[in-house]
Amino acid sequence: MPQQRFIGFSQNSLLNALIHFLTRDLKRTRKFLRGLEFRSGEANRQAVQVSKDLDDCTFFVEPGLGEFGIPDVVIVAQAGDAGHPSVFFVEVKARSYADSAASNRKGFKGRNFGSFVNGQLSMRYRFARTVACWDAGQPSGMVEPGEVAAAAAQCLGDDFGRSRHLRKPEVLKGIVSAMRPDPREPEAGFLHRVFYVAVTEDRANPFKRPDTQDNRDLWPCYPARDASDRFATGALERTGWCGWPGLEETLEGLRGDQEFKLALPVSLGPVREKARRG
Repeated sequence: MPQQRFIGFSQNSLLNALIHFLTRDLKRTRKFLRGLEFRSGEANRQAVQVSKDLDDCTFFVEPGLGEFGIPDVVIVAQAGDAGHPSVFFVEVKARSYADSAASNRKGFKGRNFGSFVNGQLSMRYRFARTVACWDAGQPSGMVEPGEVAAAAAQCLGDDFGRSRHLRKPEVLKGIVSAMRPDPREPEAGFLHRVFYVAVTEDRANPFKRPDTQDNRDLWPCYPARDASDRFATGALERTGWCGWPGLEETLEGLRGDQEFKLALPVSLGPVREKARRG
């Protein structure tokens, strides 16, 4: 019988295989969300409750967010009668977290900072801050608050020169409205249900390593409104992680999934072989 196969050669092929696997059964998505490890117990409890009550979930894969970049996936999860959905920005890497991050001290003055995992999650935070105060009636689309852009310039050396914009009507109506269906929702309420997640080739949560200056230098930078602190506590506490080895062990059937099996060797194979050789 004639057959067709899709084989990807990037980390995103692994992401696509994972998303396809999850979307075939809501129980798998519940287990995925329940397995995320956040920095705070409260965030862990929130994610567990979402997974328990989950009855509707949308995966926006690689949506173009204008000048805010392209996240790997945005998960909008509606749980029971919670009213507002929970939002998970997920960035996927086929290496360890340490090998996927860049120094915050250099920030945007370093090369391609926006393509490193901490730079990407920092940008998702800026996007969330913008969504949180967006007025759907703005004719120019969604504009980053001036203090958010200024804080990023001060803390990360972002020399973009102005506030970032998102003007695409289809994105504003599709993704942003799904994330924040009630434009009257207070900023703090929205931000409290937004999570930032890294999927990496680690076996232990990189955000729970000793709180040293070197480790903090690779954390996502979430500048406070007045730029007095690089790590806004709320966002940092809702920053989480899961590892590819753990997903393979806990998501029943993933290792046997045909698309995942084809994507795994070309995505994670070289990294795992290098680790095996020491």
